[in-house]
Amino acid sequence: MSSVIYSFINSVTNSITSRYDIKAQISSAGLWKIYQGERKTTGKKVALFIFDKRTLDTAMKRDRGSRQDTEAVYEILKKEAAHLARLRHPSILEVVEPVSESRTSIIFVTEPLMGSLTLLVKSSTSYSSDNNTSLMDLDEIEIQKGLLQVGKGLQFLKDVNVVHHNLTTDAVFVNAKV
Repeated sequence: MSSVIYSFINSVTNSITSRYDIKAQISSAGLWKIYQGERKTTGKKVALFIFDKRTLDTAMKRDRGSRQDTEAVYEILKKEAAHLARLRHPSILEVVEPVSESRTSIIFVTEPLMGSLTLLVKSSTSYSSDNNTSLMDLDEIEIQKGLLQVGKGLQFLKDVNVVHHNLTTDAVFVNAKV
């Protein structure tokens, strides 16, 4: 296959999506949609954070934003994902594959997740926290252990001079027990 054709196909599809089977959406975090996934060759379970560029392009056109503004948002998203990939701690989300960009998406792969804390504790049927049905029943020990892990993660971030500017239950992810 010629390099021009390969480069075109890669720009449209994204190298990560060709290596993973993308399953159901499990959560969302800001502009990212989070999906369950599985590595095609090994069957290893993962979570894929996917940002669809078309959603921002549409919003920017509607709000008369410039192409520079759109590119700036793309750069911020890639920078944040790359920064997360450099952080190594048991209480910080582990990035399995670094950020990859195509013409239509920005994607990175992490350890498997059950979802955000908001989704798992408050809502079992939607991404909204308006529903009071709980997907998980947590006993006091699990809650204490979870809070301790959040505290250890924040202490680690402080130690490496990183400030988390969006610490909400939507930004706390519960990893899957594999």
